[in-house]
Amino acid sequence: MAAESDSFADPSWTYFSAENDSFIRTSQHCPEQPYISVTIISSQNLSVRRIDFTTISHDQGFSDKADQNGDTYAGSHTWFDARIITHSGHDRVPRRCIQTNVCASFEFKTHINRWDWRKGDAEVREWLAAIQTGDTVQVIPMAHYPAWNNFVRGAKIQLWAAPSTVGKALRPVISLVEQNDYSAYRPLRHDLREIRLVEVQPDKNVGPIRIMLRYTSLSDDDRLRYDALSYCWGDVEDLQEVLLTAPDHSQPKAMFVNRNLLSALQQLRSQTAPRTLWIDLLCINQTDMKERTFQVALMGKIFASAETVCVWLGESDPDGHRDCQIIRSISDRYDQTLGGLGGEGLVGDPKDWTALPKPHLTHDIIRNSPDDWGIDLQNDRVFQKPWFQRVWVLQEVWNAVRVQVFYGSDEVQWQAVLQANHCFKKHGIMNRNVLSWLWNALFTITRDETGLGCDRAPRSDILTVLIAGHNMKATDPRDKIFAMLVFGNETYQTGALPEEVRPNYEKSVTLVYADFTRWWILHHSSLRILSAVHTLTGRSWVNTSSPHGSHNSFDLSQRPSWMLWHEGFSEWMHGTLALHDQCGYHASGCRVIDHDLLRSLALTQPNNLALRGVRDQKVGGGGHQYGRP
Repeated sequence: MAAESDSFADPSWTYFSAENDSFIRTSQHCPEQPYISVTIISSQNLSVRRIDFTTISHDQGFSDKADQNGDTYAGSHTWFDARIITHSGHDRVPRRCIQTNVCASFEFKTHINRWDWRKGDAEVREWLAAIQTGDTVQVIPMAHYPAWNNFVRGAKIQLWAAPSTVGKALRPVISLVEQNDYSAYRPLRHDLREIRLVEVQPDKNVGPIRIMLRYTSLSDDDRLRYDALSYCWGDVEDLQEVLLTAPDHSQPKAMFVNRNLLSALQQLRSQTAPRTLWIDLLCINQTDMKERTFQVALMGKIFASAETVCVWLGESDPDGHRDCQIIRSISDRYDQTLGGLGGEGLVGDPKDWTALPKPHLTHDIIRNSPDDWGIDLQNDRVFQKPWFQRVWVLQEVWNAVRVQVFYGSDEVQWQAVLQANHCFKKHGIMNRNVLSWLWNALFTITRDETGLGCDRAPRSDILTVLIAGHNMKATDPRDKIFAMLVFGNETYQTGALPEEVRPNYEKSVTLVYADFTRWWILHHSSLRILSAVHTLTGRSWVNTSSPHGSHNSFDLSQRPSWMLWHEGFSEWMHGTLALHDQCGYHASGCRVIDHDLLRSLALTQPNNLALRGVRDQKVGGGGHQYGRP
């Protein structure tokens, strides 16, 4: 960091910069490494006001479409991404493309891109606003398709940040759990699989949200009918009041929710009749760890028993409204048959659903659709919503009989959202706002005479599921296991699981992951899970930092090195030896694992892994560690 004068800058702003002039070449199969990085280090909260990205580069100098796209930016498949990395190594928000190279030009060209919170479009302002103190901003050279190369001679990041006016860190944070009084909540009958519900009272105006507690048993055939709400807690410091009445009709008392939940309740509230909902924050006594553990074990049944799972993405805006329109338009096109003069267009409603074109053909037609269709495949911002990144929502919609998506006042069918995501992925490499591949692994889009549908995909082995979930987020790290158990072939019957792997919030995070790793080894009689450490953030032998930029340091002393962990990147599994269940590696000589030895330290020394091995060599010392060529 260094101070630097600038005619536009406010004197109170802090200036950060980083520069690199090393020559590199990046191709399709090169590991994605930052060419340059700058970390925002400060003792106070800062808000980024402007970033200047300077890049000096060119592509391979030729293209099969050079006569059409040469010396323009059209058809270029080499570019630079901007990325925000948190201290834990995860993306703060989806990447943004900074600049593409001139197509088929071997001449170095300098580009300067300025992202300014005062002059940029809404997406640029949101991206800048997401950066927090302690984050790292990176520039990553990219190339796609064979023979395409990104030649880089230099780059520079200049960043200006102002003191934050929000001041959240200056006041103590009182969580929703600490703020709320759950004294009106009677204990649940866990033997009856009892749950609480909230009945949202009708209101024709914009009055306060009034709710009443109800109780029902999932074991009863005549249980109360209800919808379940799937949403993100959002900003836990932005507290809003709802009025709660207990079943004894006592005086209503204030309960606090976040603004995102309040907006959902306002949107879902009926004007004429009560609406019964299951909402985790209001239906679980969050201060009772035993109740919370039992309810988490019932989560799959709770959402499977709901009439409808209502997905709340949050408040919308004109761009969000446009995104929903396009998602519906894409869904409609998949219900149309081939036609037109050349037989390659989409026309009318089909008389026979078997005459529908294959999905990949519909993808291509939509991608090359005429302007009057109004389908812009850049309208994919809806997939940036935090809901799609939360780990618990996977189970909530996977178990649902019916799912309806709400984005402000817009309603979209769940299968239409997933089909649009498929279409956006087919559109090309520049679409950043697409869902994690775990969503595609869990759901299968179907199409028959009734139109688009959505079925649950077959379960996978739990280790693959957990690694695929590395890119998902959870407030409680233990949920990165607990919320995923339902998707595993070996773990979906959570009630039948042994104690060491069953959801239990009374256990520490480290113990949850240690117990799971040990249980997996015992259950499979395999050490394959030990290779999963190569997918974890901060492992010293997974070096994705750049020698030209700063990189985050990770404190690995707080957990054993052998256990699975909640911070990592699912993409790394594809380059990890001996992790796939079909791999042919047998370095152990197919020796049988000593189960008794493995169990021997589980209670007394849970952070140690006891395995029987063979001494091969003794390391005499360590020499110089050479860097990458």
